Order: sequence, then C-alpha cells, then structure tokens
Amino acid sequence: MRVPETTLPALTITADRGETEAPYFRPDDAARIIAGAKEPYRTIFALAWCTGLRAGELLGLTRGDLDFERKLIIPRKQADDSTRQLRELKTKKSKSPVAMTREVEAMLANYCATCGRKIPVGFYFQTGMAARASGSML
Repeated sequence: MRVPETTLPALTITADRGETEAPYFRPDDAARIIAGAKEPYRTIFALAWCTGLRAGELLGLTRGDLDFERKLIIPRKQADDSTRQLRELKTKKSKSPVAMTREVEAMLANYCATCGRKIPVGFYFQTGMAARASGSML
C-alpha cells in the first residue's frame, strides 16, 4: 500500500503545549458585540478593544485619568475583581499612558456628553464594580 503524497507544511511539528488555541475576538466579532451593547458597556467594550486596557483598569478610570489635551489615557488604579475595591495597578506596564486615537477621543467625548451628568465621584464607568469600589451606587 502506498502512502499518499504529503506536503512539507503538513510535516511541520509544533510544540505540544497540551492546550488549545487561546480564544480571541476577530474585528467583526468585536464590532458586533460593541454595536449590540448598551451604555456604559458599549464604551467600555470599545475602549477595551481599541486600547487593550483590562476590565479592572477601565472600571478604575476617573476624570483625572483622561487627558484630552495631550490625548492620553493614564490609568492610575484598577478595580479588583474579587474585593471590588480600588487597588494599585499590577505591573509597571499597566501604568504606561495609552494614546487616544481620534476615534477613542471622539468616543470618550460622546460618552461624556451623553452620560456626563450621571458620572459621580469622578468615575467614568459607574457600573457595579466601580460603584462598589467608590462606595456609591447609581
């Protein structure tokens, strides 16, 4: 019995990590999720997608963390997933400023214009975690 012809790429062996590929969102998946979300989640999801900020970092953002003049997002604290309290950022890289693209700046300005009166205590996203971290709820 003959073995069927095999191509070189079929013979490439990769490291066996015992895991499957990490799940990720494709651009069309992210766009669909963002479009279907209501505020403040629409802006939170869009920021996560555009900036790479983690959920805790996003929920810990305050008015002072957004510098519209220099077009920077400067996370200073994060909301802890377990305790719901604000804490220091995990790594030095977490403290790095994130550039605001024109799209991100417009998104944040729109969010502030439509939700600004509802932003208590300086938190941008007063959802359950950030609200508990600040000690107040909407």
